[in-house]
Amino acid sequence: MRWHVTLLTSALVGVMALSGCKSTSFGGAEPDPRLENDDFSVSWSSYVTACAVGALATGGICLLIANNDQRAACIAAAAAGCAIGAASNGLLDYLRSNYHTKEQQLNAMIAKLEEDRQKAVYMAATANQVYAEDKAKLKTLTADIKKHQAQKSEIEQRIAYYDANIEVLQGNLEYHEKALASYQEARQGIANGGTTDAERAKLKECDRQIAQLEKAIEEIRGAMLSYTEDRNVLNLSLENYDQIKARA
Repeated sequence: MRWHVTLLTSALVGVMALSGCKSTSFGGAEPDPRLENDDFSVSWSSYVTACAVGALATGGICLLIANNDQRAACIAAAAAGCAIGAASNGLLDYLRSNYHTKEQQLNAMIAKLEEDRQKAVYMAATANQVYAEDKAKLKTLTADIKKHQAQKSEIEQRIAYYDANIEVLQGNLEYHEKALASYQEARQGIANGGTTDAERAKLKECDRQIAQLEKAIEEIRGAMLSYTEDRNVLNLSLENYDQIKARA
């Protein structure tokens, strides 16, 4: 039995090492705390870790099976379940395994889709609000830089802060883009083979939710790209700052 425990523990540790531990510190700077609101802030690495924890829990139940062959098969299924969940067709496999009718599958998918859509919408709105405030601050800092009134440390701190925000937004993008691909593939898989009027109505609701999720994803991407452009401007200002000081 010991090797089964070792296998599951090693798998969990490995996945957590790959996904990384969440930290609010990026090169000495922290992102705007509003971007890390637990109500809507997500990342793909957090999904991978949760998946590994779930597989470990399932595997622990498997250890109670007396038959060695059945126990090994159960553990393998737990690990495979996590791997499937990370694949683009993982959602479709899950829905088909746990819900017997297409209408039930669609209801379950709509519920999960609504949850992710709301998170993406809230993140997009927050990111746009935070960026608008930071853009105003950047305008003031840029004016100070042109008048040679800004300190080098101030520019460096601002760059680090922007990097931190970009990191958070990138994690959210990765999560929602993979989730979107799963929903699109699951929707298509359920629709294949014909549908009833009731099922078509559910598919229409899925399409509406997916379109809104896509829009929110684009807004998050837009905020991240805006931060990236502004960070590059500050990087150039920092380079010019050093050159000016060198010539002085």
